[in-house]
Amino acid sequence: MPDPTTATPIATVNALTFTDTLPDPSATYTYLIKPGSLQSSNQVTVGPPPFGFNVVIPSTEDNCETVGVMERMELDGNGDPAIAYMVIDPNGDGDESDDTLYFVSWNRANYAWNPTVQVAVPGAASGEGPGLLHSLARDAATGMWGLEYLQSLPEGYAQMMLATSNDGGFTWKAQSISGDAYHGSLEAPSLAMWNGAFHAIFLTDAWFDGTGNLFPDNGTGFLYVTGNATDSPSKWTSQAAPFPGDYTSSYYAGSLALDSNHAPGIAFNVVNDTYEAIAFWRPGTHTSTAVAHNDGYTTNDNPSISLAFSGTQARIVTDAKWNYGSFDPDHEPADLWAMRAVDAAGLGWMPAVDVPPDNVNMMEQPWIATGSQGQTAIVMASNHDPEGQGMTCGFPKIARSNDFVTFRTCAPAPVDNPSFAPNKMYPVLRFGGNDKLWLAFNNNDGNGDLSLGLVLWREQ
Repeated sequence: MPDPTTATPIATVNALTFTDTLPDPSATYTYLIKPGSLQSSNQVTVGPPPFGFNVVIPSTEDNCETVGVMERMELDGNGDPAIAYMVIDPNGDGDESDDTLYFVSWNRANYAWNPTVQVAVPGAASGEGPGLLHSLARDAATGMWGLEYLQSLPEGYAQMMLATSNDGGFTWKAQSISGDAYHGSLEAPSLAMWNGAFHAIFLTDAWFDGTGNLFPDNGTGFLYVTGNATDSPSKWTSQAAPFPGDYTSSYYAGSLALDSNHAPGIAFNVVNDTYEAIAFWRPGTHTSTAVAHNDGYTTNDNPSISLAFSGTQARIVTDAKWNYGSFDPDHEPADLWAMRAVDAAGLGWMPAVDVPPDNVNMMEQPWIATGSQGQTAIVMASNHDPEGQGMTCGFPKIARSNDFVTFRTCAPAPVDNPSFAPNKMYPVLRFGGNDKLWLAFNNNDGNGDLSLGLVLWREQ
């Protein structure tokens, strides 16, 4: 306990309550309340979670790959983290119909995590891999929280759901954004919210609107759905994301984000018989743009895509394999590419940047975030060291750049990082209001000093 004689006085009051109006929301404060001339004091600590690594949801060696996994994180109105995560097969009977989606948020007044809240029991539809089947968002204008997730139903049916909360994430109301129960493939949800409206996408292999299949040749594509989150679904609107050029289908990877004007943009992969590409689309327009394609170099295996905006400028990162003239068949490239638009419409793009690995490790599951000064951070998991050369630092990897040209890649901190990339790490990061990073990931690496479970890292 701090010494009351060395504390800095901030007020003398004759009241039961006092509001300190000057704190830095990124700082932690310890308040000492000294009654009259007495020497004893009451102490309370308030503020964001501590710097460094914090275990949010602990796990054990037996359940570290099923508890606190598939995490997604956003920051609340104080700049504090809130996380959605899964518990897979909670009773351990091998039946994943009870896979459960939870939400947990930080309480800065209590200087502790709030009790976890069960949002839904999506069942085995929760999925695995880089295309997680839930997405977390917060409406900064209204304070509403939103979760888009895939709900499993009997006999192979499913629905894409939107759950919202107006009380800080303690109670949730869910509605279907995919219409009636659907027998087929629904994947890759991505959600954003502003001023009462939600913007959501998901991948579907057949979507009928009364006029026929929106996607040619019974292919797959992304559907964009928007509306007021509190309205009836009958008032929401939907539009199929158009394919650029001669591309005919999409699969697995898509990401939606809002720019500084709160206008949505969507990045998604597209394919035809020869090429695969990353496409960018502004909803409400009739065409999309092929940002970059792979020259027919390879077929990608479930690539990830993440989109963020710096102002109105779109920035994309993908772990899809491209050939920009740097491919050496005897040395696998980093396979992580960052792309930057040169205009708000996303019609023109700078050449893709090859994000460097830590030594020769291949990198996967990227997530991109931008800071207030245009800086970029990309977090990714990695499971590969194809040449057995080791690496300089641990996991998860974070690549940083102030100019979107030169990136440097290492782990969050010089000590206590996991020594290898655990399965199902699913890292996600955000810039805080002070342009310091928040990072959430699942640690099931029991070989290091870091405890097992859902972990939050706060940059100092």
